[in-house]
Amino acid sequence: MEVTRDDFDGWRNHHVTREVFKILEERLVKIAEGLARGGALLSPENAVAVGRYAEIEDLLTMNFEDMFPAKEE
Repeated sequence: MEVTRDDFDGWRNHHVTREVFKILEERLVKIAEGLARGGALLSPENAVAVGRYAEIEDLLTMNFEDMFPAKEE
């Protein structure tokens, strides 16, 4: 299946996607607060929290080029 930029933009701007991203942003804040309140001092839980934070941030900031890099010809 080929995903076009229009497909991606339509998905990104869909009301369901925006709602899911809002929930992910709330999770991001909770993880950051937990780390800031001492969660970063506990191991290995801190590594899991930092990994979750990074993954959610990647999802929230991804763009078309991140997902579908130009094909070399």
